[in-house]
Order: sequence, then structure tokens, then C-alpha cells
Amino acid sequence: MENNSNSIRGQFLSAKPLLKFLIGLAIFVPVMTFLIILLSDCFGMSETGTDDAWGVLSLIIAASFVLIGLLCFFAVNKSALEIDDYGIHGKKLFGKAFSIPVESLRRVNETSFSGIVFTNSIGKKHTVRFLKNRTELCTYMLNKNIEVFNTVVLVENAFTQSIIHKKMLNKFKLFGKISLMFSTVFGVISGFLYASNDNWFVDTYTLYMYGYPIDYPFMNDYYEPFELPTTWIAILFLILCIVAVILYNMIKDCTLTVNDKFITGRTLFGKAVTFPLDNVSSVSAKKTFNCIKIVSNGKSKSFLALENYLDLHRAISEKINAPKIQPIVLQAPVIQSTENTQKNESGNTIKELREYKELLEQGIISEEEFAAKKKQILGI
Repeated sequence: MENNSNSIRGQFLSAKPLLKFLIGLAIFVPVMTFLIILLSDCFGMSETGTDDAWGVLSLIIAASFVLIGLLCFFAVNKSALEIDDYGIHGKKLFGKAFSIPVESLRRVNETSFSGIVFTNSIGKKHTVRFLKNRTELCTYMLNKNIEVFNTVVLVENAFTQSIIHKKMLNKFKLFGKISLMFSTVFGVISGFLYASNDNWFVDTYTLYMYGYPIDYPFMNDYYEPFELPTTWIAILFLILCIVAVILYNMIKDCTLTVNDKFITGRTLFGKAVTFPLDNVSSVSAKKTFNCIKIVSNGKSKSFLALENYLDLHRAISEKINAPKIQPIVLQAPVIQSTENTQKNESGNTIKELREYKELLEQGIISEEEFAAKKKQILGI
């Protein structure tokens, strides 16, 4: 990557891992469909129409995975971005080129899928996604006095900074893994029950406390049956797993940094926010999820899973509740200048001596009288 004081290039996430994953799914889906059909044949459940429908559906899903993977691969690989002193230049998804001069740039903000949206003077938007160094690009534009919205800026002299609560994240991970394990186990059980009972949807299955029933009517009273909803249990644990994954991704990027001027950080799902400390009207802390809620300009932002959330709450509260000290303007004392006075006095002395000199020349006063007056005027 070229990165100097005059320009910076965007680094893009590789689409190869996604392409490999989707191709793997495209192979996995037909293979599993074939195994399910084969398993149904083993249990005597094969129905030609049903098997054909599942086969066609699996091929459609596999082809969709391959198509999506190829589209993402070519879309990302043809993207480009360069920012310099003259403007923004690059290629959007699928290689569509664009260029925005600095004087025409009106707005820059982050968007989903690690993207940046550039808006020009006529309101046209250009979006570049899958950027690996998005934060670095935003920081570069901020240093070039380009206003960037919804981004985390580098805050200097931060007096307190949040730390992600690793224990909370690990709990969500563990909860999600356990839920997925139980969902898989009960899903497999439900699948075998479906194959053995020839039902499209097996929601309950009768089990017996002391063994399987014997084909004698008088013996059945000795067994205590109860219903086990295997399919619903599998669906419930799958939902719990999805909830755990969502919660984990909600809080895994949450950060919060405070200094004397700004509060900056990432809220839910990693959305970047920055606002001046002077605009904060209230702050509250909650033990649930180690949460800090900040209200600024009538809008609230929540930051979750913060290890030192109490320290942050205390620091922000002290800042926003501190009395605003008005600057006191001290007026300098008026010092009377004596320079002009001295000049005026000197001019009067010379004028007065000249007058007495003229009187001496005219014979009105004598030499002795002039000398005495001269000494008096000069203070000798």
C-alpha cells in the first residue's frame, strides 16, 4: 500500500475465502440431499416425486451459492480507491470508475460492509465497500481537513478509555456453542424419527420410563409414557444459538474513549460515533451488559460490554457537571504617560528664556537680573 503525506490507497478484503466457503456449501448441499434420499430409501420411505423435488431444490441452492461467490469475487477484485490532495479517485464494485475533486466533495461517512460513501456537490453518492483499512482512510481525510461523519477519530490525551469485557464475550460464545450442539443432537433425533415414522414433521415422540412396550395389553399399564417434542427443542436451541451470535456481534466492537474535548467510540455492531463533550446532556451507567448510555443533542447512544464502565461514567459525569468558568477580563490600569508632559515643560522653559533674552537685548533688564531669572527658570 502506498501511504505518504500526499496520498493513500485503500486496501480491500480478499474475496477468496468467501468464494471457497460458498463453493464448499454448493458441494455440501447436494451431497447431504443425496444422503437424505438414500437414508429414506433404506427406511422404505422413498417417494419418487418427493425425491425429485428435493434434488432439484438442492441443485438450485448450490448454483445460487456458486453465483453469489463469483459475483463477490469479481466485484471486490475490480475495486480500487486512492485519496490525494486533489480528490477521491477509484473504482466501485464491478470496476465502475469515479472521481470527485476536493472542491466538489460535500460529505463522507461510513456504511455497512466496511464501506465509505462519498457524496459530491450535486448529491450523487459513490460507495466503496470491503475496505480493510477504512479507519486509516478516514483518519487521513480528517487530517486533510475533510469532515468525516460517523467515524472514530484519533483522540489525543485521552484520560480514560474503555476495555472490552472479554468474559462477557466468552459467555456468549460458550452459550452459542452449547445451543448449537443441543440443536444438532435433537435435530438428528428428529430426523431419524421422521425417517422411521414416515411423517413430514415429527414434533413429539412417546418414550417410556422403563423400556419399550410389550405387545400385551395388560402389560402396558406398567409403563409411564411421556411426550418429548424433539423437533421443537431443536428449533428452540437453534434460535438461542442465533440470538447468542447476534448479541456477540453487537458488542464485540464496542469501545469508548473520552478526553477533554470529545467522546468517541463504536456502539452496537461497530457503528462509529464522535461528538463534542460540551454537547453531552446526560450519562448513565447500568450493570446489565456493563452499559453506558450517553445523550447528546437529544439522541442517545449505548455502549455495551465495557470493562471499566464505572470509571468512564465517573469521568464523563465530572466533565459535564463541572461549572462553566467564565473568563475574567482584567483591565490594565491606565498609566499616565509623562513623556508628553516633559516635552511640554521643556518647550515652555525655552520660550520663557527667549523672552527674557529679548528684554535683556532691549535694555529693559540688566545682566544681573537676567542671570538670576535664568537660574530660577532652570532650577539651578
